[in-house]
Amino acid sequence: MIDSSNKPIPHLFGAGELGGVCVNQYQGGENLAECLIFGKIAGDNVAKIENEVSSDASTELNGVNDLVTGENEDISVGQNQYLGSSTKGIGGKVVARVTYADNKIKKVEIVENHESEDVAKKALKVVPAEIEKANSVEVDAVSGASATSRAIKEPVSETIKKAKK
Repeated sequence: MIDSSNKPIPHLFGAGELGGVCVNQYQGGENLAECLIFGKIAGDNVAKIENEVSSDASTELNGVNDLVTGENEDISVGQNQYLGSSTKGIGGKVVARVTYADNKIKKVEIVENHESEDVAKKALKVVPAEIEKANSVEVDAVSGASATSRAIKEPVSETIKKAKK
């Protein structure tokens, strides 16, 4: 792959169907060889890269990794607020603080999570907002972040059960 200056983009590798004679037609099994060959070429090139990025770079670029910083024990709750947690996410624990009153989910806040910095980030923002809007955990998962979406819904369900007791 090349950038807008026609220079190769470092460490960007492609594999699979990259174009062919069957444009705009259903692709059957005839392209499996192309996928395998370009996948092997990409894998061989990735394997040649040695320690170009320090292990600290991911934390520096993505922010603090909650798995490194540990549990957050200083989460406060106010009136009509409840805490719930789930370990069904990709990264581990997700903690939600839910404000619930008059049989209504007033607010859902993710106060601790260990999810990835990619598509999970979107789910951590979108799913709570959708739960609030629907007043229910029966909302769609974020595509590509179904585990994170489940990990958000579970503590909200848990807190609603606590609130109704």
